[in-house]
Amino acid sequence: MAEKKTAKRNYLNRQQRRQQLLDTAASIVDEQGWSGLTMISLAERAEVSRQLIYQHFTAIDELLLETIKYLFGSLYQDSQADFNQQPSDIEQAVQAQHRHYHEDLSAGRVRALWTILFTPYNANEPIAKAARMIRRLSADVPAAAIPGLVGVELADDQRRQIGFMIDMLFWGSYSLVSDGEMDEDSALELLLWMLRRFKSGESAGLPPAFRKSGK
Repeated sequence: MAEKKTAKRNYLNRQQRRQQLLDTAASIVDEQGWSGLTMISLAERAEVSRQLIYQHFTAIDELLLETIKYLFGSLYQDSQADFNQQPSDIEQAVQAQHRHYHEDLSAGRVRALWTILFTPYNANEPIAKAARMIRRLSADVPAAAIPGLVGVELADDQRRQIGFMIDMLFWGSYSLVSDGEMDEDSALELLLWMLRRFKSGESAGLPPAFRKSGK
């Protein structure tokens, strides 16, 4: 009698399974946006049970946050390193950031980041809570270069607040490119001109909050 062959099944340890699930979650977001990512859709795409999904992510809030970290954690670390290494040369750091977004990320991934950045905060919506987290992270990225840009020393919260506004300038230039209003090189050139103008313009003194508090 011929010996019956049993197909071998590849088992993943917990860390490997979590990595696989995050890979799958990222592909869903790339293709469908954040609205497509649910506990059910992840289970179906990964071909696992919903119970297994809940073993790794206790709720949709955790799944969204972990997917954001998985998608953009290294990007933000690289971007922050660019600004930290060149605190007196914000233009060079912005050029590196421009490269990250226009060359290193897929269009789907940039759309996902755009969506998360501009989702208004709402304590009852998991995606909105995740959006606030990524905005806070975004504010930290250019913070080290802000004193060199404005010409005065600032408290940490002031640097983060101005840093986030500078980050929004970058996204404005990205939008002009995605809308077909400008090409990438022209948008970068204009953004760098604006930053040079800010840095070389007439002194405006301390930020408003500092003037009011007498610091």
